[in-house]
Amino acid sequence: WNEGQALSPAALSFDPGEPPHPPMLAVPGEGMVALAYPNPAGDGGGVTFTVRGPAAGWIEAICVRVHDLSGRLVYQGESSGASLVWDTMGPTGAPVASGVYLYTVHAKLNGEWLSAGVDRLLILR
Repeated sequence: WNEGQALSPAALSFDPGEPPHPPMLAVPGEGMVALAYPNPAGDGGGVTFTVRGPAAGWIEAICVRVHDLSGRLVYQGESSGASLVWDTMGPTGAPVASGVYLYTVHAKLNGEWLSAGVDRLLILR
Protein backbone atom coordinates (compact mmCIF):
# COMPACT_ATOMS: atom_id res chain seq x y z
CA TRP A 1 0.00 0.00 0.00
CA ASN A 2 1.31 3.43 -0.93
CA GLU A 3 0.19 6.74 0.51
CA GLY A 4 -2.72 8.13 -1.46
CA GLN A 5 -3.65 4.69 -2.80
CA ALA A 6 -7.13 3.43 -1.88
CA LEU A 7 -7.44 0.15 -0.03
CA SER A 8 -9.70 -2.51 -1.47
CA PRO A 9 -12.32 -4.20 0.75
CA ALA A 10 -10.32 -7.44 0.43
CA ALA A 11 -7.26 -5.73 1.93
CA LEU A 12 -9.33 -4.73 4.97
CA SER A 13 -10.79 -8.19 5.66
CA PHE A 14 -9.35 -10.35 8.38
CA ASP A 15 -9.72 -14.11 8.72
CA PRO A 16 -8.68 -15.14 12.23
CA GLY A 17 -8.55 -18.83 11.28
CA GLU A 18 -8.29 -21.23 14.22
CA PRO A 19 -8.04 -19.72 17.69
CA PRO A 20 -4.53 -19.72 19.10
CA HIS A 21 -3.53 -22.48 21.49
CA PRO A 22 -2.14 -21.94 24.98
CA PRO A 23 1.63 -21.64 25.04
CA MET A 24 3.37 -24.99 25.28
CA LEU A 25 4.91 -25.04 28.73
CA ALA A 26 7.27 -27.69 30.05
CA VAL A 27 5.02 -27.96 33.11
CA PRO A 28 1.31 -27.14 32.66
CA GLY A 29 0.53 -23.98 34.57
CA GLU A 30 4.20 -23.06 34.89
CA GLY A 31 4.61 -19.42 35.84
CA MET A 32 1.03 -19.01 37.10
CA VAL A 33 0.75 -16.57 40.01
CA ALA A 34 -2.34 -15.89 42.10
CA LEU A 35 -2.79 -12.33 43.35
CA ALA A 36 -5.29 -10.79 45.78
CA TYR A 37 -6.06 -7.09 45.45
CA PRO A 38 -6.25 -5.04 47.56
CA ASN A 39 -4.05 -6.67 50.14
CA PRO A 40 -4.44 -5.60 52.87
CA ALA A 41 -8.18 -5.30 52.36
CA GLY A 42 -10.51 -3.05 54.33
CA ASP A 43 -14.24 -2.47 54.44
CA GLY A 44 -16.04 -2.18 51.13
CA GLY A 45 -15.23 -3.33 47.64
CA GLY A 46 -14.16 -6.85 48.47
CA VAL A 47 -11.05 -8.64 47.26
CA THR A 48 -10.33 -9.61 43.66
CA PHE A 49 -8.32 -12.79 43.12
CA THR A 50 -6.59 -12.96 39.74
CA VAL A 51 -4.36 -15.56 38.09
CA ARG A 52 -1.57 -14.23 35.92
CA GLY A 53 1.13 -15.90 33.88
CA PRO A 54 1.95 -17.08 30.36
CA ALA A 55 -1.30 -19.05 29.95
CA ALA A 56 -3.62 -16.62 31.79
CA GLY A 57 -5.57 -15.83 28.62
CA TRP A 58 -6.60 -19.48 28.28
CA ILE A 59 -7.77 -20.05 31.85
CA GLU A 60 -11.29 -21.43 31.78
CA ALA A 61 -12.14 -20.93 35.47
CA ILE A 62 -10.64 -20.37 38.89
CA CYS A 63 -11.49 -21.78 42.31
CA VAL A 64 -10.54 -19.87 45.46
CA ARG A 65 -10.56 -21.14 49.05
CA VAL A 66 -9.88 -18.85 52.00
CA HIS A 67 -9.01 -20.27 55.44
CA ASP A 68 -8.38 -18.59 58.77
CA LEU A 69 -5.15 -19.45 60.59
CA SER A 70 -6.87 -22.23 62.53
CA GLY A 71 -7.58 -23.94 59.20
CA ARG A 72 -11.32 -23.24 59.14
CA LEU A 73 -12.74 -22.62 55.65
CA VAL A 74 -14.30 -19.14 55.61
CA TYR A 75 -14.93 -18.83 51.86
CA GLN A 76 -14.99 -20.96 48.74
CA GLY A 77 -15.93 -19.73 45.29
CA GLU A 78 -15.55 -20.55 41.63
CA SER A 79 -15.77 -18.27 38.62
CA SER A 80 -15.27 -18.56 34.88
CA GLY A 81 -12.24 -16.72 33.55
CA ALA A 82 -9.08 -15.75 35.41
CA SER A 83 -10.53 -13.62 38.23
CA LEU A 84 -13.04 -13.81 41.05
CA VAL A 85 -14.35 -11.19 43.50
CA TRP A 86 -15.00 -12.08 47.16
CA ASP A 87 -17.11 -9.68 49.22
CA THR A 88 -15.20 -10.75 52.41
CA MET A 89 -18.31 -12.26 53.93
CA GLY A 90 -17.92 -15.48 55.90
CA PRO A 91 -20.05 -18.64 55.85
CA THR A 92 -22.64 -17.06 58.20
CA GLY A 93 -23.12 -14.06 55.91
CA ALA A 94 -21.34 -11.69 58.29
CA PRO A 95 -18.05 -9.96 57.38
CA VAL A 96 -14.99 -11.97 58.40
CA ALA A 97 -12.96 -10.53 61.27
CA SER A 98 -9.76 -8.55 60.91
CA GLY A 99 -6.79 -10.86 60.65
CA VAL A 100 -4.51 -12.91 58.45
CA TYR A 101 -6.06 -15.48 56.12
CA LEU A 102 -4.53 -18.05 53.79
CA TYR A 103 -5.94 -18.42 50.30
CA THR A 104 -5.44 -21.14 47.72
CA VAL A 105 -6.22 -20.67 44.06
CA HIS A 106 -6.63 -23.35 41.41
CA ALA A 107 -7.00 -22.53 37.72
CA LYS A 108 -8.66 -24.71 35.10
CA LEU A 109 -6.52 -24.90 31.96
CA ASN A 110 -7.38 -27.27 29.11
CA GLY A 111 -9.88 -29.04 31.38
CA GLU A 112 -7.32 -29.70 34.13
CA TRP A 113 -7.26 -27.99 37.55
CA LEU A 114 -3.79 -26.68 38.39
CA SER A 115 -2.56 -25.02 41.56
CA ALA A 116 -1.76 -21.34 41.18
CA GLY A 117 -0.42 -21.15 44.71
CA VAL A 118 -1.08 -20.36 48.35
CA ASP A 119 -0.60 -16.92 49.85
CA ARG A 120 -1.64 -14.64 52.72
CA LEU A 121 -4.37 -12.04 52.80
CA LEU A 122 -4.65 -9.40 55.51
CA ILE A 123 -8.07 -7.98 56.33
CA LEU A 124 -8.26 -4.81 58.42
CA ARG A 125 -11.69 -3.63 59.54
